[in-house]
Amino acid sequence: MLNTDENSPESKQDDPWEVTSLKMRRSTKRAIKVYAAEHDETMQNILEQALTNLLTEKNRKYMQE
Repeated sequence: MLNTDENSPESKQDDPWEVTSLKMRRSTKRAIKVYAAEHDETMQNILEQALTNLLTEKNRKYMQE
């Protein structure tokens, strides 16, 4: 699993952050923003964790087939 702690030395050296742009539904963005605020997290961290979890789960299912 990817290290989502942007302050860890491993994260900075081995897997640097990359700026990207994407479109999402307004309601989805609002839900992420609210969730992030309620859990004292950034939207970036919430999205990173969610995508990492999704990819981990998909890869696990793929490997079992």
